[in-house]
Amino acid sequence: MRRVLLPWITLLVVGLAIPSRGFCQDDAKLKKVTLPANKGKLHLYVLMGQSNMSGRGQIYERDKKLNDHLITLTKDDNWKLASEPLHWDKPPGVVGVGPGRAFGEAMLAESEDIGYDKDEKVTVGLIPCAESGSALSRWEKGGDLYGRTLKRVRRAMKDGTLKGFLWQHGETDAASYTAATTYGDRLQRMIADMREQLGQGDVPFVAGKVSRLLPLDRFPATDLVNSGIDALPKRVNAFGIVSTDGLNMMADGVHFDGQSSRVLGKRFAGTMREVQKKARK
Repeated sequence: MRRVLLPWITLLVVGLAIPSRGFCQDDAKLKKVTLPANKGKLHLYVLMGQSNMSGRGQIYERDKKLNDHLITLTKDDNWKLASEPLHWDKPPGVVGVGPGRAFGEAMLAESEDIGYDKDEKVTVGLIPCAESGSALSRWEKGGDLYGRTLKRVRRAMKDGTLKGFLWQHGETDAASYTAATTYGDRLQRMIADMREQLGQGDVPFVAGKVSRLLPLDRFPATDLVNSGIDALPKRVNAFGIVSTDGLNMMADGVHFDGQSSRVLGKRFAGTMREVQKKARK
């Protein structure tokens, strides 16, 4: 009898000693997503841009905590509860914390602050579309990322209401004076084309500026890209800008660290709320 019990006791002790891994992407799939019956209560936000939108920051347990009212559209166009990483443009272990989840949490907090009761609580649906290293040309009408994004947004709109676009982009175009010189004009056209094809009017569009900490030998035209973004509030309705000043970079000098990505997400939320409030007046 002792010989039979000993292996089981050993396995039990070893099992208890293994630390819990917490929730991850697969765990999130195991919890059923309940969509609001009213499409107006599922607020959709599109996450667009490059690797500083998809994220490279280190993932901690708090980034995996699930909220029944914060969901994300998966690569295969299904809804699941949102946990980091949201994107898949790089393999697991490379892709990490970006601004999207912190943005969603901040928008949820805002919806609670303005008086929704429990039965009317808003759900935020994030639509990850960012692609590492992507030039603006791929996001312009006719580009592969333009088409893919429209397809995913239309899929999400079957369940919810489009409330805004988030754009963190520009590093690739900042590496070329030729691309950077026309960045603002091309971004303006992209926004107009995307809004027109979705038929949603002037859906708020919020853009984060390119970090001024990028190494100039690799990204010499950073100021030109940012100048193009700065010019758009006077030319594009319902357009907001998010500052990246004060955010810290990882050792690679290109990507925001995890904490700065979370701060960036909160900044996106603050600007998005401002743009939405102005649009309602």
